[in-house]
Amino acid sequence: MKYVPSTWPGSRLPHVWLDDGSALHDRIGEGYTLLRLAGSQADWAPLARAFAAFGAPFNVLDIADETPREVYGTDLLLLRPDLHVVWRGNSLPEAAKMAAVATGHSICRRNYRSPLPAAITRSCGR
Repeated sequence: MKYVPSTWPGSRLPHVWLDDGSALHDRIGEGYTLLRLAGSQADWAPLARAFAAFGAPFNVLDIADETPREVYGTDLLLLRPDLHVVWRGNSLPEAAKMAAVATGHSICRRNYRSPLPAAITRSCGR
């Protein structure tokens, strides 16, 4: 049997050693975390606002080392607090929808702390 690390959504983030000898997992804080790898400059501010609207803690962790990018295969990963992968890709999708899916909310219900943009809730008939 051969182990192949996977960042397929739903899987637990594979362990990776960083250049300084520390484990990537030890750098991840509490709450939801957006990993930006290999110098990604993706604008995370809309995602932070969306998580705040749902009252969910959100952090960004920038890792410049090449090894995580090689193992994980993408520039960006969104992690749940239990270190399972919610989403992965090279550019961020629509923030409010991703935060809603990650936190188990519906953007069509009024279960968020601050109003979501009209462009998001328009599909809900509002």
